[in-house]
Formats: sequence, C-alpha cells, structure tokens
Amino acid sequence: MKAISLDKDFKEAWTNLAQAYKDWGKYDRAEQYFTKAIAIDKAYSHAYHLRSLARFGVGDHEGALTDLTEALKIEPQHIECRHLRAVVYHGLGMIRPAIEDYNKVILAKPDHFAWYQKECALYYHHHLDISRDTYNTDHDLEPNFKESWCKRNHPNTLTGYHAQPPIDPKIPDVQYSNTTTNPEMKALIEYSREIGKLLHLNCPGYLSNARQQRFCGLAAIELAQTLKAVFKGKNEVPKNSASSTKDAHKFGWRDMYDICVKWRQYSEPNDPVWWVDLLTPAQFAEGFGSHTPMVTGQTNVVRYYPEFKRAFGIMKSLIKDQCNIPTSMMKKVEEAKDCKELYDVMRRDFWVVTPCYSTATPEKVMEGTRLTLQYSAPEGYEYSIRTPGTPPRWVDYDLELNHFFDLLLQAGAQQNPDIEQVSDLILSITFYWYNFMPLSRGTAACGYVALLGMFLTFGIKITAPVPEGMMVDWEGILRPRPEDFIGALKSWMYPSRQKISQEEFDQLPFVNQVFPTLRTMITGLNVK
Repeated sequence: MKAISLDKDFKEAWTNLAQAYKDWGKYDRAEQYFTKAIAIDKAYSHAYHLRSLARFGVGDHEGALTDLTEALKIEPQHIECRHLRAVVYHGLGMIRPAIEDYNKVILAKPDHFAWYQKECALYYHHHLDISRDTYNTDHDLEPNFKESWCKRNHPNTLTGYHAQPPIDPKIPDVQYSNTTTNPEMKALIEYSREIGKLLHLNCPGYLSNARQQRFCGLAAIELAQTLKAVFKGKNEVPKNSASSTKDAHKFGWRDMYDICVKWRQYSEPNDPVWWVDLLTPAQFAEGFGSHTPMVTGQTNVVRYYPEFKRAFGIMKSLIKDQCNIPTSMMKKVEEAKDCKELYDVMRRDFWVVTPCYSTATPEKVMEGTRLTLQYSAPEGYEYSIRTPGTPPRWVDYDLELNHFFDLLLQAGAQQNPDIEQVSDLILSITFYWYNFMPLSRGTAACGYVALLGMFLTFGIKITAPVPEGMMVDWEGILRPRPEDFIGALKSWMYPSRQKISQEEFDQLPFVNQVFPTLRTMITGLNVK
C-alpha cells in the first residue's frame, strides 16, 4: 500500500496486492486490483495471467479463458498461460483446442506434466458419449501412468505405457454453454445450488469455487438417490463401473464414495484424483500418501498453518511414548514453542503417529496420520502431516467403513430411523474416511460431499455452512475417536438439520439418467 501511495500507476504493486488478496481467499478485492493493474497497462501479460488464476480458482473458466487468450496475444511463448488455457479448455470439454495447447507446451518443455493431462484429455475425448456405468477411469488408466502424473515425473521415465488413440473426427467436442434449456438438467442444477455452497470453507486461502460447488450439489443428490434405491433392494453394481472390482457386486461403502470421486475427477482435470490402491502395486506397498505442510521453510502455509498450534501440541504429547527419549528430555520437549526449538531437542528428522481407535474391533488402535518434522538446508524446517496408504492400512479402514456402512443400511431399512443415531453414523463414517485418506487428491471434498448426500438420503438437509476457521477434515484427522469428531461438529451441524420435502426430492429427475455420460456431466458443470 505504501508503494501505491507513492505511485498510483505502479502496476506491479497493484498486481502484488491483488495476488496477496487472492492467496488470502479474498477474491473480490483480488479481481478489483488485478483489473486496476491491467487498466494501467493493457499489455501487462503478467496481470492477465494472475487474474486468470484467480478466476479459475473461483470456477469462472469463461473469464479465465478470456484473460489467458489476451495474455497469449501479448506473449505467445508464455508457457504457464498456454498450459492453464489447455486445462480450462479440457475442463470445458473443448478437447481439440486443449490438445493443441498441451502440444505446444510439451514442444517447448518436454518434461512438463502437461503430457499426462494431454493423455487424460484424449481419454476423455474417447469416452464422452459412453455410458459412465460401463467403465471406470481408475481401472482404465494404467497404474504407472497415474503414479507418474501424481509425482510429475518426466514422461520419458514412463515405460511400457500404451498411449491414448488420437482425436476421432467423428466425436465432437462438448458444445460450450453456460446455460441449459434442458428442463431436467435445469431442475437438478437449481436444487443442487444451496447444497453445493456448503462445500466452501470460510478459511484463509480458500476461494469460493462455483464449479466445485456444482459438482458437490449434483454428486450429493446422486448419492442420495442411489442410496435410497439401495435401501429398497436395488443394490447390484454393474461390472466394470466400480473402482473396487471389475466384477458385478453388491453396493458397498466404496461404491458410495465412487459417486463423489467420479464427479471430482471430471470437475477438475488439473488434479490427479485416484484411489491409492489402484496405483502400482509397488507404490501401494511402499505407502503412497498425502502430504500437507503447515510450515515449509520460512513460509507459514496460509491454508494449513492455523492448525499448527494444535498439531504441534499433539506431536509433543506423543513423543514420550513413540520416540524413546529419556525422561530428562521431556521437559525440553514440553517447553519447545516452535519447529526450531523442538528440532534442537530431538536433533533429527522424526515423526509421530496419531492414534485412531477402532470401533469394529474394540481396543484396537490403528495408525491415524503422521505428524512430521524435518530439516533441510538452506530452506529450513518443514512441519507437515503425511498419511501413507498401505495394504495393512487398507484392511483396517475397510473393516471400519464396512462396519458403519452396514449399520447405515440397517437404519435405511427401518420405517422411522432414529435421526440422532443416523446422524452419528454418518459422522462416524466420515471420521474414518478422513483418517483413511484413500485418494491421491480430493479426500476432503469427497468426504464432505458424501456426508451431505447421506443426510439427504434420510430426508435431511444441512443448512449451516462450516463455521469460520474450521476445516472439517482436520477435525477428523487430529482427533482419536469418532465420538470426539461428532462432538466437534454436532453443536453447529445438528441444529441446522432441516427436513426436506420428501415428495419434492422424489420428483427430481435421476442424476445418473440426466447425466449418463461424461459429455452430459461436463455440460452440467459448465452451467452457471
């Protein structure tokens, strides 16, 4: 602000101010100041690029596309703009221009991960008009391809991969429109709006993404419609459609989450969202997992640092039992106030494991997440959570989720289930899902979408947004028992439970019939 007060035409200062607001999650201010910088210099490609990222972050693909195209007119060799424009085209279902831009990025930078996204775009192209009940992307795409994309490995390191076929001239791209005249699609999108808004977290660093909220609302309705049918005995999952197995089988907890995962995968092609057990067997055995830093070097990560104090206290409390240190050191551990002071006591990289208590097997304590402290010069300290997905962990959490899903099915078979019991069951399933962390990306979003969908199944709509400053997945990850998680949420969530008009809900068109293909799903996501 000081720089701007000295020079009101300082375009770089306006741009930096805008970016600070964007990183904070204050989109309106960011948009205002980016626009100010562009007004000062209409040929300032950097401001167009950063504004496009902000627009993309709120789900305004149309606005992002306008900015990126303008930036590329000014600076045709701008790799980041070219890549993001490809991602935007890809998300809108405009596969041909997406492939064109991806190819230009790869030509300029052969090691760019855009190569993986190009292959995924070609896969989308060939599946645009195939019923989504007849295939599963996680099974179709090769494990080594998915793993390499997650790690952003050089494409040359990928061996034995079978490339996707080129564009088929007979398959048209999705015809972009931000409106729809389809009455059934319109009805579902309108009903989904209030549900979808609940996905947004009112926390630093989070932009309110309208496109992700559309996926949330539609996926929650589809989940509820599907579960209601399962309660009535329609529980057969067709072969090739599920992630758990290619065989036909009875509907289970993973099939429920598959509904959310598919919508999450297609709503954002910039994210590699995969089931961890369907990566390579070697990587699964080793323990591919999520990694979320709260502190990295000199940076307090804006989204996650608010959880540092609580997580740091938990780490110190677990050191005594898990790190085999003498009693004399514990006083110094307890007195440590930050990463440096604790590292100076421990004198090494280390991690502790948060406990997650089993319900299906009383007295059993499973591995929750790993609170990790590391040091590397010259960057400094990294404090993070790491959750490795391994076969033994999969067995443990599959047992928990099966246990609670069976109880949910029993409740669904009752004429008048106890809503308090049902609510606790839903939150218990969500607790174990968050601790499980079975996806490479998107576990948090899919978990909350499923929670909203499960409540809808029982005729309940949650009306309150998540309280300011709360991240629901972290409430699960940093608590040892489902009862603790329920206690953290019920004070604001349970009073907001509202009975819906069951007649109105039952008259809604079925989501899987209105959106039977990837083309129709993308068309729905494009509607504002």
